[in-house]
Amino acid sequence: MRTNRAETALKVHEAGTISDAALRRETGFTDADALTDEERARRRTEPADGPDPELPVDESNTEPEQPTGDRPRRPRTWP
Repeated sequence: MRTNRAETALKVHEAGTISDAALRRETGFTDADALTDEERARRRTEPADGPDPELPVDESNTEPEQPTGDRPRRPRTWP
């Protein structure tokens, strides 16, 4: 059974075992798809995706309320 080379390449690239060029080759991309120096610099200055630190977080240990199955009825509109 042959493994998915793209999936394997992603895993070993994350582990730092293969180069960016090898990852692109195994996932069907070329060196033309590589980040430019400008794109690389922009990504270093942009905030990483993640939770917004300004959003409130519920840190309680209680289970969330379960839906009851009762849906509010929409008002009926007549043509």
